[in-house]
Amino acid sequence: MDCNLTAAEVSGFRGCSLRTTLFRLVLLFLLCWSFRAEATESEITLRLGNESNPVDGFLGPMTYGARASHTFDFAAIEAGYVRLHEPATPTFESEVDEAQISLRSPELHVIELPIIIGLTGWKNRMIDMYTNLLGLEVTSTGPFSLSLGIYVGSATLDELKRNFVGGQVGLSHTFKKVELGLSYMAGAIAEGSYRKVSAEASSKVFESNKTSVQITFGVEDRYYNFGNGLPVSEPADEFIFVSGLEFRVEHLLGL
Repeated sequence: MDCNLTAAEVSGFRGCSLRTTLFRLVLLFLLCWSFRAEATESEITLRLGNESNPVDGFLGPMTYGARASHTFDFAAIEAGYVRLHEPATPTFESEVDEAQISLRSPELHVIELPIIIGLTGWKNRMIDMYTNLLGLEVTSTGPFSLSLGIYVGSATLDELKRNFVGGQVGLSHTFKKVELGLSYMAGAIAEGSYRKVSAEASSKVFESNKTSVQITFGVEDRYYNFGNGLPVSEPADEFIFVSGLEFRVEHLLGL
């Protein structure tokens, strides 16, 4: 096997490493800063998940990561970092699955409608490509929560990089003890297209004054096309079944 790397490949690896390192530093800074400030509410969740698909079978890629949010009188900060481990790769080898940082306003009332406005930086893996986005999100709270988002940035696949513009709409509702969510995201990758539809259900299976455990199940429909004869997602990768366990740990940490 030829292990020689071109200058472009080396530059690409360095850029990816630098971006990942910068994100981790920003995430660490936000977490440390928010712990020092007087937060009205804090939440830290650890997640372990599995993505079943026709190619890898029932035990597909495993995901693991954390999500934290801290609410203040003037705003809320949310951050998340998830890594993905492919079944056929070495045990301790993984790659970024999702990285996200958001700043959200307190609840505002516009024409008597409660809304929350957010700014988001979001890196997300879908199949074997990434979207690297900045977005503006508006959420209407209530028994049925409706969210709308617009995003700009780039779509990348190995050394291939194209501009991305897209939007997302989401709807969620809690029915008894089960939270239901549905989202649809569509975008343009230069002359190509992007689509991701997901439906998810989650419910707490254990709760105490120190922690809680939540189980999640979801189905996703995924497709991308970079256009003009460039890569297109495989039909076998279109549908996946996503399951996960989420553990609240902020009280165990004394927060």
